[in-house]
Amino acid sequence: MRNLTNEQKEELQRKIQDEQVKRAKKRWSTQAYLTVLVFLGLGAGCVAFWVYRDAKKRSMRAVVWALFAFFFNPIVLFLYLLETQEEPPVSGVEVNN
Repeated sequence: MRNLTNEQKEELQRKIQDEQVKRAKKRWSTQAYLTVLVFLGLGAGCVAFWVYRDAKKRSMRAVVWALFAFFFNPIVLFLYLLETQEEPPVSGVEVNN
């Protein structure tokens, strides 16, 4: 690098900086995006499966709830939990089955 002129040194530094910028932009590669999507899909699938099983136990429309839970995960999960919320027992009253 001692034999290079100032212009050549500047050009070399620009190329190095350009490469660093390209690397920084490529940090989130296609593989990383796919990995994130797979994990989100697995999470949505787990929630949908749980909603399906719980709704089936309660004799509700299990498939419909599960499909909505899969595609609209946080909103439907919140609505489902509100819908299936059991009322707390009244104090001082015994329930005989």
